[in-house]
Amino acid sequence: MKITNNLGMPDPLAAAVTYFSQPRDRSDIGDFSITELLGPPQQHQLVLKHYDEIEEDVSDSVYALFGHGIHQLMELHSPSDVLVEKRLSVKMALPEMPAVKISGKFDLVDNQKTIVDYKVSSIWEAVNGLKEERTQQLNCYDYLCYQNGIDVHQASVVMIFRDWSKMNVSREASHPKRQVQIFPVTLWTREEQENFLLKRIRLHLEARTAAASNQDMAECTPAERWARPTLYAVSRKDRQKAVRLCDSQEDAKAYIQTIKKDRDKHYIETRQGVDTRCVNYCKVNQFCPQFLKNEQDNMEKLNDAAQMED
Repeated sequence: MKITNNLGMPDPLAAAVTYFSQPRDRSDIGDFSITELLGPPQQHQLVLKHYDEIEEDVSDSVYALFGHGIHQLMELHSPSDVLVEKRLSVKMALPEMPAVKISGKFDLVDNQKTIVDYKVSSIWEAVNGLKEERTQQLNCYDYLCYQNGIDVHQASVVMIFRDWSKMNVSREASHPKRQVQIFPVTLWTREEQENFLLKRIRLHLEARTAAASNQDMAECTPAERWARPTLYAVSRKDRQKAVRLCDSQEDAKAYIQTIKKDRDKHYIETRQGVDTRCVNYCKVNQFCPQFLKNEQDNMEKLNDAAQMED
């Protein structure tokens, strides 16, 4: 992967981004890391195939540095009698498929036998709730701990909000009260953990086989694309924010009919959906047949959505 510095960021910043972008030694990682397993199989195979062609600018990787910095500081200052940044592995096999080695490195298992994951994220994760992948990741780590004789009783995510504002605490009821928040995570049964991992392994092995034979891979799902659906906003001429968001134009029209006061001041805006990950956060979208097939439509929707927000 080529790291560019088109905006002329300071040399130390560029060097740090370049350092963390270097390919890792896979001898201890195995066939798949937990992070790779949780990601879209098609995207993973495209990254492997086009790695030397990928370009990423320093300016696009600043947020990632926050996460790396936090993890290194937490590792440096953790008590000496706890497990920190330990990579664990296990071999798993599916019928008619080769056994694979999977691995994962958890952030911390403390003295209360809590497996802890540090995350640097937006306040919206506190507003909307933890992303599903957080629960999936910690359950995968818990399974690895179990297979390696490490006893875990509970799990939590320590979330550090990069866009937290003390001023907004009093202005917005949904704004987190503190810049750091701890989210407990529900641990699944061993059977549920194992079934989930085997399902992810199957999807990735199928994508690997398809890529090796130059066949079409299974396309990324709406969830993997972070697909934002088209919504219909009932707006009022003298208000900046929408009165209500509806899933269909029919629902929006029906809602307007229920309005008794100043009904004629209300109107419907179409807020086009977009595959957010594909457009903004995928390093290999320029090589992805699924994205290229829908690229023009996605970009038009993104522009429409940006204009709506303005």
